[in-house]
Amino acid sequence: MGDRHGVGRWRPARLASGVALSMALAACGTGAESQAPASGVAAESQLNIPSDQLWGGDVRCRADGCWLFAVEHEASAVVLHRIEGRSIASTVRAPVGFHPDGAQWIDDRHAVAAVEITHSLDIFETANRGLKRIAQARVPFAPRNVAVLPAQSGGWWLLALPYAGTQVAWVHWDPAHGALADPIVQTWCEDPWYVDIWRGSTAALPQPGLLVACYAAQAVGYVPLGANPSRADIERARWQVLRTFPYRSRQARLTPSQRYLYVTQDLGGRVARLDTQTGVWTDVPHPVERVSSVAPLDDQRLAWGGYGGIHLVRYGSDGAVAAHRVIPLAGFVEFLRWYDIDRNGHADLLALDLSGTASHLFFDPVWL
Repeated sequence: MGDRHGVGRWRPARLASGVALSMALAACGTGAESQAPASGVAAESQLNIPSDQLWGGDVRCRADGCWLFAVEHEASAVVLHRIEGRSIASTVRAPVGFHPDGAQWIDDRHAVAAVEITHSLDIFETANRGLKRIAQARVPFAPRNVAVLPAQSGGWWLLALPYAGTQVAWVHWDPAHGALADPIVQTWCEDPWYVDIWRGSTAALPQPGLLVACYAAQAVGYVPLGANPSRADIERARWQVLRTFPYRSRQARLTPSQRYLYVTQDLGGRVARLDTQTGVWTDVPHPVERVSSVAPLDDQRLAWGGYGGIHLVRYGSDGAVAAHRVIPLAGFVEFLRWYDIDRNGHADLLALDLSGTASHLFFDPVWL
């Protein structure tokens, strides 16, 4: 399915089939050293991840290493990279239907991918360093992304978010017995592509729930659920608009303290910030015209992504830009997350490239 919002026109021609790419990687080890590091980043501080057009993914660190589970969009595959220290130790792939878009770990053994053509959430077991699909939950639309929340009765809520439209679908899955409940379908806003989990309780956001960026609706919303929601909590949950914007917003992400919610804007040279304690919105400046992804490191330091690279920005107490650094990249970065992947106590930045032939891990020190 093409991207009606413009990402599709940035997709490059495929350089190799998935089979050819796998053979090439097998012939040359991990392939992580095959590309030059991003400008201004030392080679030992960067790892190029040899996967084509990663549209979504998640990292989970266990006793046997850190594992990146991700979807290779054009190759129609899920991939599991085992990262030890600052190198890729192993890679396995498994085929899925046409155009997988989002991926998330469920627990230490299981992960889920959102797949467009099959209208499904595909659940994989990762035991013995492999990938085995063990369940497939059908939803009534092509999913663009997936989120995972613990359920009150045990197991997990898998939330399918649409590629286009206003419907979302909740599926309950319990690995203890493998049963998949029928989906609970709700109407939210148009194109709710990304959510973040709110765990607090304030006058502005009175109970735990989800904060939602709605791309085509040009809005951010709130879905109160309570902690560890039950089926009844899910069924009575309603999307509420918090704010609309003059431009489209792909992502809204909370800071680790949950004090602020930062919202991307596709145009305008400004981004938005919600103080979750007071409910006050502030439009804060941004060094470039458009941003599509955001990953807060703390309340003031954030990584912003989009076309052409990553912008590391530190805001002062007055909301002005106090420091700015650029990591140039050739592709389109719509996914940024912080993890301590080399386990040295400092955050590392994962940047997934929707349009390129490699994604990137930037190890500390990222900030100068």
